[in-house]
Amino acid sequence: MNKIKLMYDITKTMKKKEQVKVNLDAEILKNGQKTAFFGGEFDKDLTKHSFHPFQHRGRRPFGPGFRNRGFFEQGGNGEYQNSEFCQENIKQDELKEHKFPSKFKMGFSRASMFFGLLSSIEVQETENGATLMLDSKDIPEDLKESFKEMRENRKKFMLGMQRANCSNKNPMSFLQEVEDPNFLVKANVNTNNEIESLTVYAKGLKNHEDTPQEVLELKYQSTFTWK
Repeated sequence: MNKIKLMYDITKTMKKKEQVKVNLDAEILKNGQKTAFFGGEFDKDLTKHSFHPFQHRGRRPFGPGFRNRGFFEQGGNGEYQNSEFCQENIKQDELKEHKFPSKFKMGFSRASMFFGLLSSIEVQETENGATLMLDSKDIPEDLKESFKEMRENRKKFMLGMQRANCSNKNPMSFLQEVEDPNFLVKANVNTNNEIESLTVYAKGLKNHEDTPQEVLELKYQSTFTWK
């Protein structure tokens, strides 16, 4: 099976879809013990520009105080600050401290990352279609280093946001502290080139200077019904 042709057919099919129902479940484990889980379903209809809110099931993974952050955030001084304004200030500070490559080099860098990921994807034919798999073990080492650098830059950016009182602490921020995570992503595609399900498993170590090492795991799965 031609991998590039299959992925082209999938993207061509998916961009025409206008109605979808998504059912998802996820859980986070720390040292083998489940510490958070959440799941639910939602519908989206692009023909009517409507979105049915996420129907939550199970307990809230981060307690009753957990909420989605919007355009405004509450700073440490109790006042609400414009998130986009804060992000722009942080970015300007980063520009002063770091030297970024030219757009020419960045273009080739992004292209190499894309083709590196593409070459790492494995396709298996099934009776009902195909399964696409991406295993972190198959990703080239230089590409892993690029992802690691991106993760570190993102981590520094978020720390800067918190220091500037521009953002509340993200309850998922601890995932950014996981070192060299291993992961496996699977997508099942039917004969109509529609993505039917997506499964993600990730595992990594989180190190602390004053606490023992922790093993973190993420399990995620979702199913899609297209119309």
